Amino acid sequence: NDYDVEALLSIMATTDIPFYTARGNHDNANECSGLDNDLYLSIEPNGNLFMKTINDEVFIFCGIVSSKAGSDSIFTQNQISELVTLLETYKNRRVFLFEHVFIGETGNIYGLYKYSGMNTSGNAGVFRKLMSTYRNVILFTGHTHLDFHLQRLGEHANAAVRSDDLCHRVHIPSASRPRCND
Repeated sequence: NDYDVEALLSIMATTDIPFYTARGNHDNANECSGLDNDLYLSIEPNGNLFMKTINDEVFIFCGIVSSKAGSDSIFTQNQISELVTLLETYKNRRVFLFEHVFIGETGNIYGLYKYSGMNTSGNAGVFRKLMSTYRNVILFTGHTHLDFHLQRLGEHANAAVRSDDLCHRVHIPSASRPRCND
């Protein structure tokens, strides 16, 4: 909600640490969700898809545009087109990509998390296909609220090496309202 965003912004304003965001399903469901909302613009001044080069490393931030994380339309066609261009441009470099919804077993802990990960159809399916095509990507996702200690239940709960079908993946559960088991 607005109060949480304002609290975060006031804390970050006291530091010299840059921060970047990739919008998630709760961001899209709450008061700051409008693309023209001033509060939204203060946390995502660069929009829902942007790239930063820091110390010669490539970082891409891709926020979802739906409050339903399991939707096949969590990305716009423009986001997908821009992402294809960026991934193709940097296909010979390591790319750190930040996005909200987990893919594959990373984040799901073999079915412990009862909510869906990324859909396999529509623009979500296209995104998944990109993560199998561009193997140079290290994908950081969120979405679950699972306690970090649950990684003991499955070796790929929070990190997975590149598999035959997907890039490297790192899952960072939400720090708010951690869950031990749903």
